[in-house]
Amino acid sequence: MNPYLFLLFLVAQTGCRQQAAPAALPQGIIEHAAAVQPDTNPPPPPIASVPELDKKFKYDFDQPTRNLVLEHPRLGEISGLSPSPEAGQLCAVSDEAGVIYFLDAQSGAVLRTLSFRLSGDFEGVEWTGKQLYAVKSDGDIFELEQYEGDQTNYLVYKTPLKKSDDTEGLCFDPNRNALLLVTKGKPENPDARHVYAFDLSTKTLLEKPLFTLNPETIEAARKKKGKDKNKEDKQYFSPSGMAIHPVTGHWYILSSAKRRLAIVDPSNFSILDVEKLDKDIFPQPEGICFSTSGVLYISSEGKGGSGRLLVFDPQN
Repeated sequence: MNPYLFLLFLVAQTGCRQQAAPAALPQGIIEHAAAVQPDTNPPPPPIASVPELDKKFKYDFDQPTRNLVLEHPRLGEISGLSPSPEAGQLCAVSDEAGVIYFLDAQSGAVLRTLSFRLSGDFEGVEWTGKQLYAVKSDGDIFELEQYEGDQTNYLVYKTPLKKSDDTEGLCFDPNRNALLLVTKGKPENPDARHVYAFDLSTKTLLEKPLFTLNPETIEAARKKKGKDKNKEDKQYFSPSGMAIHPVTGHWYILSSAKRRLAIVDPSNFSILDVEKLDKDIFPQPEGICFSTSGVLYISSEGKGGSGRLLVFDPQN
């Protein structure tokens, strides 16, 4: 074969991947544009609500089963939480670099790290059962090539979302085979927040949001349980994390602003409950995920100190 043609062949074969960026190496620049998928097809059947199971999956947010201090210095800025490919572990990400932290779910200890990018405002991580993903605040989705070892290659999908959308939550919806991305908005602004779906079969973002969340509606639902007296009344519900309950299918949407947790039934998008989270337990709640049995994990930034991992067993 002509040596020049052979060189072109090698370049074409390697151009779609980015190498993990160890500290001594520069970052790659290759990226994929994630097309917007028009909403021409009917949505998949809604997840059935399971009201008879609700009582089995109540959580006492004032009494965590375990309140763990995350000693790793980078986890003072923990920003996302996910189930892990490894049993008994969780995955976490901080908003300073492209590094996945594998945590012991019982102790919160960092068992190992997986680096894929030197820098970036990473706000979410999610294991789908097949693949590990991370998302930046500008909506870029990173698909990690593998999860073993201490470094990995990745693909990055550029979605139409912008830095101003401030994507903060990432979770896997098995019903749709999609990643759900939730936008934060500005805490001082009551504009709508949105949940978008990124189709994993086509690697495209659905054009229209699955769900539009009105912060004032969230607060009205909370006030039905009694008006809260706090110094953050001028702020609005601003999603910082999202997870889907593995049994009920309900959406749990976390807000660091005002320290709220909204529970949404996706079969009709009704707000089932809005919980107020204690500032002494949750200094700055940012990440949320479940085990397959319904154990709830919430991570909190340390606000200048160590991060925290709060564990809640279901209340029977």
